[in-house]
Amino acid sequence: MTTHSSPRFSVKVGMYHGSGANHQAMFYYLGKWGFDVQLVGKDQLTNLPAAGIDVLFLSGGWYRFDETIYAALRAFVDEGGGVVSSCAGAYLVAGDSGIIPGRVHNNNIRGRVYMEPQQGEHPILKHVVRPCTRHNKRKFESIAMTHHGGPMIFPQDRSHIILSFDIEGEVGSLVAADRGKGRAVAIAPHPEYPLAALPEADVKRLNDRPYDQQGQEWQIIRNAVLWAARREQEIPSEPATTPAEF
Repeated sequence: MTTHSSPRFSVKVGMYHGSGANHQAMFYYLGKWGFDVQLVGKDQLTNLPAAGIDVLFLSGGWYRFDETIYAALRAFVDEGGGVVSSCAGAYLVAGDSGIIPGRVHNNNIRGRVYMEPQQGEHPILKHVVRPCTRHNKRKFESIAMTHHGGPMIFPQDRSHIILSFDIEGEVGSLVAADRGKGRAVAIAPHPEYPLAALPEADVKRLNDRPYDQQGQEWQIIRNAVLWAARREQEIPSEPATTPAEF
């Protein structure tokens, strides 16, 4: 089953659907953004090569797997597959499964959150970040995104942190890592969501909001899928002008 009759990108994405997974919106969006997307059930996770996909997407919601599935997911990535996760899925990829070694902290953050680019030149952030010239601890301006309870990520290797909650880059909000022949990405916030309302403090700073000038943050999802599939050369040369909502 696909959501787009003529995919723009060559990557085949498997969207996990099962109890607790809020996959519907992301499944729809990925099809609209040009990917060949199919649904993947829990019983398929132990043999993903048979599904014929390049990248598995683990969406938000609230769900967990057992070690049998985690071992199969690690093997899928080790053998060249890609995994991209968001919110609840990020708890699994950067936490329980050890696909990206490290640990995660639960949190209850809701609303608009500002992420600090630690690797602004990374392909996942292409067309989203812009340089900072006003702050001596920032090379790139912070990125505004909507957060809905995704994890705080502490990878064993801090070089895997692409975006962080803190300026120093110790608490990851988006981490990406090579593993074996494959790649994995864990995204704590929801780049695909419309931005939550501005905090009151920011409403009063209309002349000091450079993050309003960022590229459309939903492109992070598209870029992450292409990067995880080792197809970052397919990231469009021009930024998107169409919002995520269709």
